Amino acid sequence: KCRFCYDRLLENERPACITACPTGALKYGDRQTLLAEARQRINSNSNYVKHIYGEKEYGGTSWMYISDVPFEQLGFNTSVSEKSIPSYTWQAL
Repeated sequence: KCRFCYDRLLENERPACITACPTGALKYGDRQTLLAEARQRINSNSNYVKHIYGEKEYGGTSWMYISDVPFEQLGFNTSVSEKSIPSYTWQAL
């Protein structure tokens, strides 16, 4: 499971995958900042699907995606709930 290179974050370094990505396609940072950048990219390029996958799916996920290919064609489940996973189990805790 990805821990976003927690040891690197403690040293104020970016996760290794972000540093190693040759195209700059991977981003890491504050969720609201990343959402703003994703929206800006979508609005400035008509090829992008008008959706940020992971923004609302399962209540919002740690990983978010933008794409110029429909998410269904990439194998993403697009019929998931917007209800957060913890909301299903909190009563059992």
